[in-house]
Amino acid sequence: MSLFYGRNTSVSSALSKYSYIPTQIEQSGRAALEGAQSVGVDTTVCFGLKIALGNITKSHPINTVQGFQRIRDFALQHQAGVILGNKSRVCGCGKRKIDKDLPRGVVYNEKTEKAHFNNVQYCGSVWVCKVCAKKITEQRKQEIALAATQWTKGVCRLYFDYSEYHKDFVGAIRPKIEYIRGYVYMITLTNSHNASHSLEFQREGQKKAMKRFFEGRTSTSLMQRLGKRYHVTNYEVTLGQNGWHPHHHILVFSDKKLDDDFFQLRDDMARHWINCCKKSGLPLPSLEHGLDLVYGKTAQQVVSQYLCKWGVEHEMTKGHTKQGKEGGLTPFDLLRKSEYLDEPVHGRKPSEWFREFAIAFKGARQLVWSRGLKDLFGLRDKSDEEILEETTEEAKQIDTVADMVFSLLVKYKKLAEYLNAVECDIVHGTSEVKRVVDFVVDQEIVILEEMVLQSERRRGGGVPDRPTEEAANDCNAQMNIFSFG
Repeated sequence: MSLFYGRNTSVSSALSKYSYIPTQIEQSGRAALEGAQSVGVDTTVCFGLKIALGNITKSHPINTVQGFQRIRDFALQHQAGVILGNKSRVCGCGKRKIDKDLPRGVVYNEKTEKAHFNNVQYCGSVWVCKVCAKKITEQRKQEIALAATQWTKGVCRLYFDYSEYHKDFVGAIRPKIEYIRGYVYMITLTNSHNASHSLEFQREGQKKAMKRFFEGRTSTSLMQRLGKRYHVTNYEVTLGQNGWHPHHHILVFSDKKLDDDFFQLRDDMARHWINCCKKSGLPLPSLEHGLDLVYGKTAQQVVSQYLCKWGVEHEMTKGHTKQGKEGGLTPFDLLRKSEYLDEPVHGRKPSEWFREFAIAFKGARQLVWSRGLKDLFGLRDKSDEEILEETTEEAKQIDTVADMVFSLLVKYKKLAEYLNAVECDIVHGTSEVKRVVDFVVDQEIVILEEMVLQSERRRGGGVPDRPTEEAANDCNAQMNIFSFG
């Protein structure tokens, strides 16, 4: 019996609402292969199918760098869920419904020309979810770039000087305005470490050391010499031959230009940081490597270095191939290495390293602004969850996605391709959404028909025109495996 659409009517009728005339394979996979290679995808396996130059594939909605980058991001999100388990939030991120009584929808932002699913929950983790991290981090980068640029161009600070009034004064206080045209510097803080130091141990020790670094008379004196008015702290970690390497990058908003005192100040701050590490029980860094102070002729020079230190890559071609300094691996590098062979790196499997990282950094804040800095530039203090909500709030709903179709997209890992197809259809007037749905429905029908045949073989009765009750139950169970209602 031939296993194609409609041949086994008992199975195909259950999917008739979503079954279409099979789409003919029309295009070469050459563009798909070149696009995949441009973003570092392993082209020996693509979409679950082996391809090579000149070969063709049924599923090729958008053969662009951006399209393949989204596929890779969703693949890493899926891999994080596999490693961390079904109870982790990332496992259901972008899949589970917010309102179970409403269908999932597809929204499109005309400004960005991006499609997204709505009525789905997002985990909001910048540490383990590549999809959420990219959306959140891009917004954070824009905020930092705006603040640093405006600081060096000049800002007006509104404040109240209560020292001019008697302590018993009652009445309105006249505000004062201070004009500041400042400078930006970057401080990097780290400590000595080796493979025997767990990430949890280092993170707890660095929290104490960071608190001491900004407190006390020594710190006050150093920050006055630096001219620090505000700062933004970023936290990241990489993995190298000497184990975990967590470190802080601090963007300093200063009102003082450092000239002759620069190198002496750097050394004094380094000694202060060493003392903070000692009191916090951390292995002591060297004077040369524990603290680094960077400055530039323009804000853009410092900010560009600051943003390049982030654990999440820039949204640009081949940005995903970025690694930590001197070959160090970021957490998302570990995810990539765990996808296929999961071969040991520095003595342990990448999946094991990533699991340790996820546990140690759960609940940690990636970015912290000092008090009053966002208000100075009129930036609203948005949470990560609010940024993710804005992604769909600013978009227009164009369609809904049936639960069964969505389950198939999840099962065959085609969520990213579906969104790519939506964008392609809107911009170019194609029928790529239909092609993607054809593909997943076709795959499912083949599997269900095979289940029917296997069930009948077990009963030893050949292949009847209608499936038995046992086979029908097997099919229903298969369809409900990936329910994210």
